[in-house]
Formats: sequence, structure tokens, C-alpha cells
Amino acid sequence: MVKLEVLHTQRHPNLEGVPL
Repeated sequence: MVKLEVLHTQRHPNLEGVPL
């Protein structure tokens, strides 16, 4: 799940790695 958080962080830096 860490990988998913990193991907979300790269796509949405505003979310600060928050998985949606």
C-alpha cells in the first residue's frame, strides 16, 4: 500500500500522499 501512496503523492502532491 506504500507504493499506492507514493503514486498518489506524485499525481496529487496537494493531498500529501493521501490515498483516495
